[in-house]
Amino acid sequence: MAPVDRPLSADSNQTFSLSVAAGVRTPRGASEDVGRPAAAAAAAAAAAAAAAAAADTPAKLTLREGAGAASPAAEVYVHRSSSSSSTVVDVALPSRALQQQQVQQEKFALPAKGDPAAAAAAAAAAAEAAEAGEAAAAAAAAGGASPPAPPAAAAAAAAAAAAAAGKPRVCCCRLSRWHLLLIFCFQAVLIGPHYLNWSPLRQCLLYYDVYGWLCEPEQQQQQQQQQQQQQHRKPLLLQRQQPADLQPISAVLPTIPPGFEFPPAADLLPPPEAPSSAAAAAAAAPPAAAAAAAAAAAELPEAASAGVAGAAAASSAAARPASPPAPAAAAAGADDPAAAAAAAAAAAAAAAARRAGRARCKAQEIAVARLFAIATAADFGVSFFGGLLLDLLGPKAASAAGCCSMLLGWLLLCVSSAAAPLQQLGFLVYGIGIDAAFYGLMSLPLLFPQQQGLVLTLLLSARGLAWALPLLLERLARPGGPALPAAAVLLGLQGSLLLLALLLALLFVPARPFDLLLLQQQQQQQQQRQQRRPRDARSKANALLQLQLTNKASPAKEEGKETAAAPAAAAAARSHRSSDRRRLLARVPSLQQAAASAQQQQQQQQQQEVPQQQQEERGPGSAPAPAAAAAAAAAAAAAAGGRWGRLRARWLLLKAETREFVCCYVCSAAFLPLLPYFTLTLLRGVFFGESSEHFAAEAKEALHLLLAFVFVYPPLLGYLADKLGAGCCLLLVNSLGCLLMGFALLQHLSSSSSSSSSSSSSSSRRAVAHLLAWLYAAYAPLMAGQIYLFMQRAFPQQHLGKLLGLCMTFGGFFSLLATPLFEVSVHRSQNFTLVLALLLVLSLSAFALVFIADRAAKKNGLLQQQQQQQQQQ
Repeated sequence: MAPVDRPLSADSNQTFSLSVAAGVRTPRGASEDVGRPAAAAAAAAAAAAAAAAAADTPAKLTLREGAGAASPAAEVYVHRSSSSSSTVVDVALPSRALQQQQVQQEKFALPAKGDPAAAAAAAAAAAEAAEAGEAAAAAAAAGGASPPAPPAAAAAAAAAAAAAAGKPRVCCCRLSRWHLLLIFCFQAVLIGPHYLNWSPLRQCLLYYDVYGWLCEPEQQQQQQQQQQQQQHRKPLLLQRQQPADLQPISAVLPTIPPGFEFPPAADLLPPPEAPSSAAAAAAAAPPAAAAAAAAAAAELPEAASAGVAGAAAASSAAARPASPPAPAAAAAGADDPAAAAAAAAAAAAAAAARRAGRARCKAQEIAVARLFAIATAADFGVSFFGGLLLDLLGPKAASAAGCCSMLLGWLLLCVSSAAAPLQQLGFLVYGIGIDAAFYGLMSLPLLFPQQQGLVLTLLLSARGLAWALPLLLERLARPGGPALPAAAVLLGLQGSLLLLALLLALLFVPARPFDLLLLQQQQQQQQQRQQRRPRDARSKANALLQLQLTNKASPAKEEGKETAAAPAAAAAARSHRSSDRRRLLARVPSLQQAAASAQQQQQQQQQQEVPQQQQEERGPGSAPAPAAAAAAAAAAAAAAGGRWGRLRARWLLLKAETREFVCCYVCSAAFLPLLPYFTLTLLRGVFFGESSEHFAAEAKEALHLLLAFVFVYPPLLGYLADKLGAGCCLLLVNSLGCLLMGFALLQHLSSSSSSSSSSSSSSSRRAVAHLLAWLYAAYAPLMAGQIYLFMQRAFPQQHLGKLLGLCMTFGGFFSLLATPLFEVSVHRSQNFTLVLALLLVLSLSAFALVFIADRAAKKNGLLQQQQQQQQQQ
């Protein structure tokens, strides 16, 4: 910044005038929102120079914003030079780290920039005060009187005005870390993932007949088969009717004896009876309507009272001779009433299945189940790229991009139809944004250094609480309930909630992660450096103070008298002062050189401390490898080659760090067993979620309610990890998976055997179904939570995102195997038995993987403790 020259004062006893060169020295990376504007810094410098000229001021002044010791301070250094005839004032603004540390220790505020107009006014006030002091001193010198003292009050007022002008305005909404915790938990509820609550969301989609057009070819084939069967039956009926038609009428009619008198016709007819409404409806109904009523009565349990009427209508339609087809049926291509009756029966069955929330055909069931498999694969498969987006652009950008992706995917689902089947694309785009939206909230636990695990499990519990939203959607879409349209439920409710999550991400998620721990370490290191400050700083300050006192010395004058030797005495005094000044200035180097040397020393200390901090943060096995050290040396040598040399240096460093990351962490014994284990964990959950209709059909309502309260289990898992270790979390979740597959196999075998035998085991099957519902409700929210907790304790923080995203991506891609397994199992019952038995065997073998990973993690922990002890020694 260009210096601003302001004349301060003119001492009549000095042969040179004083001026101000105010330069603002802002550290690299300082926040513009928190720092002062340039005009405010210039005003502060001018006020500081005026205050230094007013009294015996030390070399360093401190201006604070507000009251209290925690308020940001600006250090002002004043130096006067006789050679340049100027007073150099340097304002050192607080660094960005210290500013963020002071803001984040107690509360989270949204600062605004300072008012440039107020800063300019303060600068003008300080300049006017300085010019007034200079004019007064010049007038006193011209009048032969002693110069008045500089106005200390004016200088103090100017300094106060400058500090007040430079104070940034803060938004009226001040949020503490507890407020942020509540907001982030609410946002986690809005984000989800909601698709993991399979059953109610699937029923909601079936209520709105998603993929219903897939059942039309199957219904047409059924109608054609029925027509062919009826056509085969017509010749048989004609053959049966032909012998009866050939008999003579005389053989059929009885003989009448002579003299017989017929009674009146009124006596022969029975008394008329009022027919029932059901019989009348059955007699008046056409065959198509009779068949539809019978099918509807057979499908819907609540329509059991109309079963008799439907059966009567169907029987009367079958016994009645063929009538000419209706015009509508003839236009539709129906040649006989039987075909129209079959079509009406199929439509009634489809409507009944839709009202019951069941699939109309196997094709629709498989297509809807494939949607949830695609969402699961997209959620876990793109997790690595979500973490990469977080590292590159920050939490706010990652969370906002994830919410936008979820909202776009849900809109594609809502606008899809038979002409534009965009359901799979919508679920794919929806699943891509889930992890990215949640990763933006992962920096919140850093605001709670003592309760990081508790805060993390609270966020995971909020994600579990989101499972209650599909249950609400299913209740609103149920035909027996409100029966709201799809636009109101899917687009109006769910879409508005995702839009609210996007607004919260833009308003409250920070652009940079909360690095409170790192800021505390930097503050401690700065305090240590201040304590280790060399003693020559005090000597320089004392010399500067002596220089100031020397400048204030007056020549030999007599008050009210001027002698002839006055010029000679003044010249002698000036030469004496100039010699003293030269001697003192020799001890006080120029301010720019001092600032440059101090900055170089600070950079050297930071370069020495950064490798130590990285060594402590990386943990076990993080010592720099020889290849990495060689690459660093080559990069340092190539950095001297200009722009291309710097690019080549960056490439070599990136290559060495990648090789070290892969060799030390990805290929470690603590990480490799997690890949097949987490894949099996997802495979079990996805397969049971798709086939829960076959295993827990008797406990469907109970499963919906249990999935709405899954937020209870993650805090219990976090408490167990704190008490017994992260390896116990893996053992517990794998045990739940084994029980889930074992009881599912038992339920399938019992249902297949009871279909051929009696129904005495229905109560036991109902009990097993409720047990399976509870096991799945406890297992589903812990699938990813166990990996979070284990990797947070087994791996360093700087590699946690990459390792976690890699594990999620690997498991997400291989979890796609659940869809072909389910499709194969639907067609044959024996395939269900084989798949469940295979998953049970793999679940039992996964205990070995857990044991290997836990043992390797504990070994790395011991190595880390040994390295820390060696460093302390």
